[in-house]
Amino acid sequence: EAGPPPPAPDPELAELQAGLFDYALRGAGAASARATRRLAARLGAADPDALLELLETRGAFPRHANALPHRKGLRREHGATARAEAARAAAAPPTGEDLTALPTAAIDEPGAHEVDDAISFWTEGGQAYLAVHIARLADRVLPGSALAEEMIARATSLYFPGEWWPLLPESLGEALSLVVDAERPALSLVCPVGSDGLPGPGRWVRSRVRVDAQSGYEAPEGLARELVRGLLPVAEALRAARLRAGARLPELAWLRVGLDEEGEPTTRLARNDAPAHLVVSELMVLYNARAAEALADAGWPALYRVQEEPLAPLAVDAGDPLFPLEVRRTLPPTQVRTMPGRQRSMGLEAYVQATSPLRRAADALVQAQLMALLAGGPPAFDAESLEDLRARLLRKERRARALEEERRRHLLAVWLSGQSEPLEAVVSRPGSPALVYLPALDREFPCVDAPATRGMRLRVRVRECEPRAGRVSFAPAAEE
Repeated sequence: EAGPPPPAPDPELAELQAGLFDYALRGAGAASARATRRLAARLGAADPDALLELLETRGAFPRHANALPHRKGLRREHGATARAEAARAAAAPPTGEDLTALPTAAIDEPGAHEVDDAISFWTEGGQAYLAVHIARLADRVLPGSALAEEMIARATSLYFPGEWWPLLPESLGEALSLVVDAERPALSLVCPVGSDGLPGPGRWVRSRVRVDAQSGYEAPEGLARELVRGLLPVAEALRAARLRAGARLPELAWLRVGLDEEGEPTTRLARNDAPAHLVVSELMVLYNARAAEALADAGWPALYRVQEEPLAPLAVDAGDPLFPLEVRRTLPPTQVRTMPGRQRSMGLEAYVQATSPLRRAADALVQAQLMALLAGGPPAFDAESLEDLRARLLRKERRARALEEERRRHLLAVWLSGQSEPLEAVVSRPGSPALVYLPALDREFPCVDAPATRGMRLRVRVRECEPRAGRVSFAPAAEE
């Protein structure tokens, strides 16, 4: 019913409330942490986590609020100077060779914010061609600018369930994303397709493209489906060639942790074995491998992804329940170097990542180096400056991946705490405590009183769960 307006909030009370919210999110990094801690203690929640849970319970924060990036001093909003530079870059018209007439589709996860890549496939004069288009960022961000420095400081976009912290100011990301019916600047690789299904020597094109269709990986329709159908034999030929070169490319599932409409955690074991997955992944590998080849042949430094150690032999076959664990353990660690080296698990002599410049700063730097090479000019980065950037980016990337994993562990622990039915498990490491592998979650967990036989199957229940710490342990389920 209509009534008088609510009274204006008391300024002092509003200030105290803002301080509590800030302390719950930022902890010791809050602006007035010491004074607010005393106030929180009077509410029975001196610890920031306890205060966060209290505020969630009272509806002031959404359930399972994510405080991790705030407590690490990160901010989602870019600086004012970087935003202004991004707005100017976003307003610049697209330039380059006109490839807008090519049939082009972008295939990505549903709800993707940054659409870096698109693909084309067509026949001309009886010859089949493919093209891989990557959003062109390198000529919009000036080295040494506030935007460039902030991009390096962030290193990568952050993806939490239900949250996205972009690498670039959103105005620029939106202006460069390869979305439907918008002309966009790109750096394209165009290749003829040989009679053996393999792409021949290609050419790099500083291009303008227009995406005709967007689709997810599962059951693409229309043009996206036609392009996937036409490119599938090419992708299969590319993968077969890499396998012959010694690649180890198992089709492994991975756990996706999300939030439902009520903000509660969900889990799903995802796979990348759909035809569209194969097409997109192989074409992105082709683009990255050709970029690495061009830079390596020129003797230019870049951010090469190297695995020089030999692959360890596999001790189990694909039918073993511990196969995913064993495969990952046989892959040597990938190192990022400024000079090329073999990428053994991918079966390539040199490899860079250049297909996600809107999401990863390292890809944008590789794109800048590649564009400088194609323009016939000096390198965008010499070996010394690139080595400094490499070290900075690796630190920031590790921090970002650790935060994303910590958030997934927290939400997974919340989800597991609500499971009443036993879960299937396999003993992966006997001992005290043992480790068990849960195939449905593709994860290992500690388990007390587990059998001392590796590979033995059992059913387990949650024994202890600390969601805020992301810790979960199991025990064998009692026989019913």
